[in-house]
Amino acid sequence: MLNLEEIKDHVIETGYNELQQINIEISWHSVSGGLVTYGDLYIPQNNGFNHIEYYIYIHPLLKKAGKAEIRGGIAHENVHLLRDIRQSRKQAEEEVRIYYHSKSYRIRDEICTDLEAINRGFGKEILALEIFREDSLSHNGFGIPSAYLKEILATMQDFPGRFTYKDYINMFGNGR
Repeated sequence: MLNLEEIKDHVIETGYNELQQINIEISWHSVSGGLVTYGDLYIPQNNGFNHIEYYIYIHPLLKKAGKAEIRGGIAHENVHLLRDIRQSRKQAEEEVRIYYHSKSYRIRDEICTDLEAINRGFGKEILALEIFREDSLSHNGFGIPSAYLKEILATMQDFPGRFTYKDYINMFGNGR
């Protein structure tokens, strides 16, 4: 049986040291519009400080997958989570509003999120998740298609630094 807590801890230890001290609950839970999602619980405290805890939900459909697919989903969501942590509450709320109201912004954000997870060493896992999405017809139309992911991973050693969104556009254009 897949232990989500162990998989999450391994992903954090491998590529997301910044999240070591952040409380992130993880569980199997239905996800609408995808296979993995994250969110926060904003908890006002009596002492005047606000407490934020995070969660990652893994769709039960991924029970049919392996650790690589789940690692890919967690790695992807960790990038979103890191962006949230680095912003003010107001900035994060504004970004979420734009994300859900602009398809082009959402596509770019999901591509950049995948690229950051790849740059942190989770390229094979992101590819495994994308192939699972495509095979199970769970693709939501955002993110990087598996054919593009294969090309990116095959050419990564030729890039002197991080693979960026600009590199992505230079390889594949604006089309999907």
